[in-house]
Amino acid sequence: MYLFSLQHQFIIDSVNRDIVHHMDVYECEPETTIFDDTSLPAGECDQMMELAKICTSNIVAVWSVGADDISEYVPVAGYPVGGDFPIKYYLLQIHYDNPRLLSGRRDNSGIKFYVDRKLRQYDIGYLSFGTLSNAYALAIPPRVDHFMVDSYCPANFSKDFPKSGITVISAIPHTHLQGRSVWTKLIRNGRAVQYLFNGESFNFNYQFENRLAKPIELYPGGERTKDEMCMHTFMYYPRINNLFLCRTENDLSSWRNFLNNSSEIDDLLKFKYLLTNIKWTPDLAKQWQQFYNNASRRLTLGGGKMFEQRSMGIMPSYEDLATEHCRRI
Repeated sequence: MYLFSLQHQFIIDSVNRDIVHHMDVYECEPETTIFDDTSLPAGECDQMMELAKICTSNIVAVWSVGADDISEYVPVAGYPVGGDFPIKYYLLQIHYDNPRLLSGRRDNSGIKFYVDRKLRQYDIGYLSFGTLSNAYALAIPPRVDHFMVDSYCPANFSKDFPKSGITVISAIPHTHLQGRSVWTKLIRNGRAVQYLFNGESFNFNYQFENRLAKPIELYPGGERTKDEMCMHTFMYYPRINNLFLCRTENDLSSWRNFLNNSSEIDDLLKFKYLLTNIKWTPDLAKQWQQFYNNASRRLTLGGGKMFEQRSMGIMPSYEDLATEHCRRI
């Protein structure tokens, strides 16, 4: 028996509205948590990340700049809290954007959950698609007008979906300053059949949770995500344990072949240094896009105690959705 959260509210310190960029709340999976009430992680972020990073896969709630502070769940579903629910510890991660290098700020931002003893039919869950947030996945040339980053999620990702399917109720696209569009498409039998969500005009300063006008049912089978830069998270029900993300990066073998370099590719810090010293030209930027279009991918999927990583081939081709043109009324 446990309580249900009916909604959550992010509390943004009014003094720091100008520097709090986004906030994430994560579950700490009991099987992988290596601390308890007597030895909780403490200290500066860099000092405690080895302990805390095991709690950064299973999303509970997210907020980004421009979003509403309050998110109310649908009447048939809620987030379980306490009691028999196995999650005891949570991680609140706050990202700051301080380009003016302001000093002397103290922040008291946080989150509040509104709970009820009345049970709801389903538990809320989150699925996160897109790319991993590292240089292997997101190495975008400077001074280009357009650059496409694709991510692919294979058919067996949804093998643990219930036969009755899951219901997607909202979409939360997230990128940083270079993101202009974020979209996710469903692919069946080599053909795009619909958007899960199409954020064609993405604005860094207005990163809303987009409640779908009509919930979308997904069933065991296959889907593909096509996200331009970074991440696309969806709220759904019923929750599936140990299934929280399906994200990709370019495989290291593809990077080695493209850059004709092996000694600096496998070390991420050396790879970043290599990227910062490239002499960019328009022709190289075009070659870079071709590389992204044809590179093999490495997949990370799962969540909690059940993560899986494996190499994939290039993304399969498919028949795209027809372009919808604006019409003057």
